[in-house]
Amino acid sequence: MKTLLSSVILVVGVLGIASNGHAQPTYLKVCSPYGAGFYYIPGTDICIHALTGDTREASTAGVWRSQLPYPEGEWVSDPVAECGKGDLVKIGTFKSTDFTLDTAGRKETPPFSLPLYTSQFISEVMMQGGFYDPRTPGRAGVNGAGFPPTDGLCLRERDPDVYFPELLTSTTPPFDSFIALFSPNFVANLAVGCVSNSRIVNMPSVYSIAATLAYPQITDAYDTADAKAIGPVIVGDQLVVTTDYGPTGPLALTYCDASAGGTCGGGDLISSVTDPITQVITNTYAPVGTGVKPLAGTVSVWACVLTAN
Repeated sequence: MKTLLSSVILVVGVLGIASNGHAQPTYLKVCSPYGAGFYYIPGTDICIHALTGDTREASTAGVWRSQLPYPEGEWVSDPVAECGKGDLVKIGTFKSTDFTLDTAGRKETPPFSLPLYTSQFISEVMMQGGFYDPRTPGRAGVNGAGFPPTDGLCLRERDPDVYFPELLTSTTPPFDSFIALFSPNFVANLAVGCVSNSRIVNMPSVYSIAATLAYPQITDAYDTADAKAIGPVIVGDQLVVTTDYGPTGPLALTYCDASAGGTCGGGDLISSVTDPITQVITNTYAPVGTGVKPLAGTVSVWACVLTAN
């Protein structure tokens, strides 16, 4: 118990470093694949940069990347007014069954096309609704609840014309020093903005956050000359909503109901095969139990698009 409590305290300290300016701890396990300053969150294979909050997790389809803790925002009653002089674009309203498995083992919605001019960018991400076990439709009001946060929903880029490098050698924004290794498996790992499901579930208002990648990171790695740029951050012109850190595979966005004699569990990754020519990844998962049910609820997602002066 003492060891676990110490680990929790250490993680809280790491996540708070970016805002309180404390020196980074030297007694966490160093995570070397992503450069200096990354440490493993105890008890996980997730790595976090102690100063920037840049967080990485390896998957079958590449490195999953987010920002922890998720940015704090505010509940708003009028999303159009919150967007101000920008254009509020609705990405969609989704049920848990609208999310399907991607090659990284996460669940995501169908892609949404949002072509923008080079002077435009996504300034805010807004979400309303949330998913829950219908037997216990309560909520926890902590943004990024869990250890580590296990219920994030992210608006992410998903454009087949935009590739990102496998590793970034710079550990502080802007990430402008790249290892020249590119793969189509890396087109969906950069988050525009993430919100904790527990922050929005059963709340009557829309929750708005500043887009995590609006400033100051700039990425300009393309495989085609006609790829669209979104202002300060280039994410192509296709977006999806995905699950984030926490349960992956078929069990994401589900709950266990064995009341009628059903069984739960399953969903383990059995094999992952990459086609040597197309680089398409095919994952095979064990069947899930008959008691595994989709979470109830819906989530609505908007992007506020601004034009740079």
